[in-house]
Amino acid sequence: MQRTTAAVGMGSLALAVLASTPALEAGFATGVNYTVGSSPRAVAVGDFNRDGKLDMAVANRFSNNISVLLGNGDGTFQPKTDYASGGTNTIAVAVGDFNGDGKLDLAAVSNGSNVVGILLGNGDGTFQAALTTTAGSMAGSLTVADFNRDGKLDIALANFGSNDVSILLGNGDGTFTAAASAAAGTQPSSIFAGDYNRDGKPDLAVANSGSNNVSVLLGNGDGTFQPAVPYGAGTSPVGVRAADLNHDGKLDLAVANLFSNDVSILLGNGDGTFQGAVPYAAGTNPTLAAAGDFNGDGRQDLAVADLGSNNVSILQGNGDGTFQAPVSYAVGAQPSAVSVADFNADGQPDLAVPNSAATTVTVLINNGSAKVCTFQAAVSYPAGTTPLWDVPGDFNRDGAPDLAVLDEGSNNVSVLLNNGNGTFPAPVSYPVGFNPFGLAVGDVDRDGKQDLVVANAGLSSNVSVLRGVGDGTFGPATNYPVGFLTQPVAVAVGDLNGDGAEDLAVARHGASSISILLNNGSGLFPAVVSYTVGATPVAVAVGDFNGDGKPDLAVGYETAANISILLGNGDGTFPAPVDYATGTATFSVRVGDFNGDGKQDLAVGNRNSNNVSILLGNGDGTFAAAVNYATGLLPRDGKQDLVVANNGSNNASILLGNGDGTFQAAVNYAAGTGSSSVSLPDVNGDGAPDLAVANAGSNDVSILLNSCRFATSTALGSSLNPSVFGQSVTFTATVTSSAAGTPTGTVTFKDGSTTLGTGTLSAGVATFTTSSLAPGVHSITAVYGGDSSFAPSTSAPLLQTVIPAENDLSITKTDGQTSTTPGAPITYTIVATNTGPAPAIGATVTDTVPAGITGATWTCVGSGGGTCTASGGPDINDTVNLPVGASVTYTLTGTVSASVTSPLVNTASVAPPSGFTDPNPSNNSATDSDTIPFVCGAEIVMVPDGRLSESVIGAGATLWFGASVKIQNSYSIEFKNTAGTDTPPGTLTVFRGDDGCTGSTTLTANDTSAIDPAGTGGVARVSFTATGTQTYFRARLVNGSGSPIPFSFTWSDTTQYSPAWSTNGNFNTYYSFQNTTGGTLNGTLTLLSTSGSTVATFPVSLPAGMTVATNTAAMGVPRNRTGTARFTHDGPPGAIAVEAAIANFTINPAYVQPVKFLPVRDAR
Repeated sequence: MQRTTAAVGMGSLALAVLASTPALEAGFATGVNYTVGSSPRAVAVGDFNRDGKLDMAVANRFSNNISVLLGNGDGTFQPKTDYASGGTNTIAVAVGDFNGDGKLDLAAVSNGSNVVGILLGNGDGTFQAALTTTAGSMAGSLTVADFNRDGKLDIALANFGSNDVSILLGNGDGTFTAAASAAAGTQPSSIFAGDYNRDGKPDLAVANSGSNNVSVLLGNGDGTFQPAVPYGAGTSPVGVRAADLNHDGKLDLAVANLFSNDVSILLGNGDGTFQGAVPYAAGTNPTLAAAGDFNGDGRQDLAVADLGSNNVSILQGNGDGTFQAPVSYAVGAQPSAVSVADFNADGQPDLAVPNSAATTVTVLINNGSAKVCTFQAAVSYPAGTTPLWDVPGDFNRDGAPDLAVLDEGSNNVSVLLNNGNGTFPAPVSYPVGFNPFGLAVGDVDRDGKQDLVVANAGLSSNVSVLRGVGDGTFGPATNYPVGFLTQPVAVAVGDLNGDGAEDLAVARHGASSISILLNNGSGLFPAVVSYTVGATPVAVAVGDFNGDGKPDLAVGYETAANISILLGNGDGTFPAPVDYATGTATFSVRVGDFNGDGKQDLAVGNRNSNNVSILLGNGDGTFAAAVNYATGLLPRDGKQDLVVANNGSNNASILLGNGDGTFQAAVNYAAGTGSSSVSLPDVNGDGAPDLAVANAGSNDVSILLNSCRFATSTALGSSLNPSVFGQSVTFTATVTSSAAGTPTGTVTFKDGSTTLGTGTLSAGVATFTTSSLAPGVHSITAVYGGDSSFAPSTSAPLLQTVIPAENDLSITKTDGQTSTTPGAPITYTIVATNTGPAPAIGATVTDTVPAGITGATWTCVGSGGGTCTASGGPDINDTVNLPVGASVTYTLTGTVSASVTSPLVNTASVAPPSGFTDPNPSNNSATDSDTIPFVCGAEIVMVPDGRLSESVIGAGATLWFGASVKIQNSYSIEFKNTAGTDTPPGTLTVFRGDDGCTGSTTLTANDTSAIDPAGTGGVARVSFTATGTQTYFRARLVNGSGSPIPFSFTWSDTTQYSPAWSTNGNFNTYYSFQNTTGGTLNGTLTLLSTSGSTVATFPVSLPAGMTVATNTAAMGVPRNRTGTARFTHDGPPGAIAVEAAIANFTINPAYVQPVKFLPVRDAR
């Protein structure tokens, strides 16, 4: 895994900040298009609103504007906002801080009006109106650099119409001097700045489409250039970019050739000259080739925009300046350019492509396969005596990082030049002052060669500057005093006054101050200005904490638990410090963006408290309260991490960042004795940062090479979960990676920390089978050990439940009633349930239907995963499957035999499968019993609400039963008081309607009284008046001769609503309406279906005293329907008495069930 690094040290505790870039296998997701202006030609990238998320600015040719798309930080963008470019035919755009306010601005080239428009940024993602500056003829490309090295950005333009380049020197306020021209080739189409001869002065490379070559103009460092030197390219070169393509520390050129359909590679010699062009095929009509490490192998690849084939070609680099065959990814119509940036902050370079024949920009997110990195065992290389610091740099400019080691005990700096493979020869030492304690690398004389700066804390109390020769050697030290016995212990390099030359900030431990040494522009430091800070400063770092474009300082202290912030004025001066609490004995301060919000944060290493303090910046120069992390894998995800050298434990700790400013627990790697500082150069050039640890106790430097393999993911499955004790369970581990190839090796299966066994991967799959897991819950993991290409990984825990071989089964059975009558239909509901702990697969449900039920059939449905046979009959003897919590429900229907006299008793049972036991067998059977009423052939129980059950009659209430109870032959009416408490409960009176015979009786507790009116027929009217508190009353019509007759009854209260009607089987519903008033009444009977729709209606018109009757057959109601009935009338409550019953007159004796109409007071 690759990270860019910036290291800092702390005596006994040293700290480095890592900006992560995971290693990948190259690949891009399908492009997503974003609407911009008309004919977009170029894309520039920057953080325009300073939120830590990259945004885009797009130059639109035909709409003469710039579209700004603010990034969301996840690879997506907000809708565009357009800004006028200030000219016509806008075809190029660049980003820079042209007025030095810390906010990014835009420069847009319009070749229709030959102007450059400068749009000053407001820092919130919006821009001011364009200020225009004259450009050359048909300027079509621009590049930004500080060509005269005054600390102010300048612009260079390629002028297609005048065959030259224009140089616009910046004034530092967003304006520019009049253009100066320098000749180029014919029809220059593209321009790019770089230090091609490594002298620290920006040069220019210009692609000339008319002369089929590239012109190189070496810069003089004052804004002027030497005459152009041409180098051949392909046919019609229209795009040029520079990068170190062969990893030798020298810039090379990649030139896109429009009509030869290739990219020319010109390897740089490092002196401003280039080798002959080597072509590599691309797509059709390539327009621009941009470099990036798209697969994270440390080698530069190329992304090429192919105008004619509507795609981007990716040419993977081999690391030696040669490239593999292109792989294409589709974009929009006629892509004219390509920009490389990490839009989703995952450490992987993505692409943005403007489509010139459309109004879109295509964004391709890099979805390459991430690698996981760990460190190999340390290899030590000798240094001087008591090495305190190691700082990387490319001192011989060969592209491989070297090391400078500060040796306090021997008063020198040891330089270890990299062999190019991560190994180092014997060091070369350079003397400095006494007790050197601080070390920094910079280019103080601006010659393109890295120099060394050393703070000497001993008697010399000075700063040594060793100028680099550029071949890995250094000149003698030039010493700058900073005050006698002031103990300078740390030094930081930065352009503190904005003049383009690096200045020095020195922490003076003995003088409680920071000394500023301003560079005179030639690498000399003639004066020292000091600023008072706290006592014993030991660390200093440079950053822009308030985002104003002016360098600030952060200072740490040995004896205080705080740091100081000095906000720079931009001219090399600083105001009074502001303090923030940290840990104790600070010895290092580092700057980074730990929560990815675009605002600089601080990491402070604390020696005495053995931790790192993180102070998140607010972006205005203030900081949140410190959060401390104990010190003690390498980065993976584009989030900054921390590496700490631990003097007391002789190791280096890595704290992985979470991306929100917090960090994970430290992971430690052994180094030498007395580890004092750490840096993270990629010493072997594989794209992954390695560890370099200076060890003050063993006088050496430890190199820990970073080993990266493709990330894997291990998934774990179980063949049976939950399983029953003794059953075999097979665990299957599947190891996958998004990279090409298949992981090999071994997977270890674990139960917690106990190893169960291993399996060998075959096609990425390994299995392990066991039957020995004890009852309980087991946390099973699969641990893949990795191979040479694929990294180890561990599955998420799989909770395997092993349960005893038990089923707690239960069964219920009911027909919803306690009694029935011969010839009546009957329906039982039988429910079998399993509450576990084991699933009951193959349980048995049985029910032998009693002889008193005929024509029995059943159906069954499962719930919760339960399964059963769908239907059968008459008996149930069914094998069912009942997972834990599941049930099966049987519905058994039949007809009560006409000859049955004894109670119906029906029992259902459930039994567990073979081999299983039921810990609670008492609920494995259920019985339902129905009594058969006492009469020779039938019994009808009458109650006020029409249900066949007992009823409660309130004290003092009178209930009337029957307006048409016909008493004949040997029938009698039997009444019984069932309360057992009220004595006497009330009075029963029978009125004979046809023969004047009346009679009454009083019911005592638990008494039964029968009234057998004399005569051979007639209609009896029966009333019962309760005289106690309440009476339980039951009545029945008894047929002593065995030939029951229909029996119905009526109520004379408000009759509006009936809860039921039926035409099922041979049943019909019968209705009678009687007008009890002296005038004519009208009403309507409405039969409703179960869903509420109208089935039939019957109009009722009743003169005074008249009775009208009807039934469902007469009303034309279809068979086998049920529902509810509603009757409304225009009289007062109780004006119409309604009598209703559901009856079957096709059997003998007939079956009649009374139905009561309930009052609905608001129905009318």
